[in-house]
Amino acid sequence: MLKQSEMKAFSQEAGANVAMHGAPGFGIYGVDIFVKTDDAEKAVQLIKEINNQENEEIF
Repeated sequence: MLKQSEMKAFSQEAGANVAMHGAPGFGIYGVDIFVKTDDAEKAVQLIKEINNQENEEIF
């Protein structure tokens, strides 16, 4: 979603140990997302909106 919003971003699993991975792309400790400092506030807002949409779909 961040890349679609023309923000350069990359992610890294928070757990460094390969054995800790529950599924490809997602560690049990979450995922760290990195963006340019100038895009940080916009990225946080977009991630919050995505989380809100996902929570609404669950209920």
